[in-house]
Amino acid sequence: MNFTAIDFETANNLRSSACALGVVQVTNGKIVEKKEWLIRPMPFEVGYYQFRVHGLSAQLLEEKPTFDEVWAEIKPFLADTTLVAHNGKFDFGVLQAVMQQYEIPKIRFSTLCSLESAKKIWKEEPGYGLNTLATNKLNHQFNHHNAMEDAEVSALIVLKLAEELNVGSMSELMKRINYIAQSMPKKQKKNRF
Repeated sequence: MNFTAIDFETANNLRSSACALGVVQVTNGKIVEKKEWLIRPMPFEVGYYQFRVHGLSAQLLEEKPTFDEVWAEIKPFLADTTLVAHNGKFDFGVLQAVMQQYEIPKIRFSTLCSLESAKKIWKEEPGYGLNTLATNKLNHQFNHHNAMEDAEVSALIVLKLAEELNVGSMSELMKRINYIAQSMPKKQKKNRF
């Protein structure tokens, strides 16, 4: 099991406004490195809602490097691997948007969404947010909306899924998740009369 879990926080409504990135690198099924970058977003604006969610203020971010300035540090974690994120559409979209903004050449990676994977396998959960899964499936306490800690929970979810499905690689995990999802009976809609 080799992959990198990621989590972005954004400063405003623009997908390209990354202001924090957490990465958790997993090698041979073990977390081997955790890292977080605070990033000066462009355009430089921190929205009220976003600040309420993650607490990263304009004052805190003002002197931080921009994404392109830390790209050389970030790239080795993201290139030529499987990237995992909880609600991956958001995080992978932020990555694509911020790379486009700074005209950073594309890199190769595959993706897995821990949220969608959990929904497919753990059918009876009352919810699939990071807090719910961290409590119910992992018995893990964490600081939600801290990019590194959110990335760590995403990694732990994928490792738990792999353990429960008894698989040892990301490609095998993806195949099993898709197979199980396709073989499950669809929920029937009830007719209302």
